[in-house]
Amino acid sequence: MNKKLNRQIINFMNSVGWYISMEYGVEYNRMWHNEEFLNNTLYDFIGSYYMGGNTVPDTARYVVELILMKHNGQA
Repeated sequence: MNKKLNRQIINFMNSVGWYISMEYGVEYNRMWHNEEFLNNTLYDFIGSYYMGGNTVPDTARYVVELILMKHNGQA
């Protein structure tokens, strides 16, 4: 992956993280900042939504659903 696309995905991830902290609250924000979860799962997950042309609010909703599934042992 080239550096420009990598930078764009990271900027999009930062926007999604900010949106989650503002819209969904402290508990989801804490789970979002779990370094293992962030590094192993979210970069590819959010990158696919970014490449698919999704918006920050939609992607944040999908991330929250993923967090809930991981927390409940479903994913």
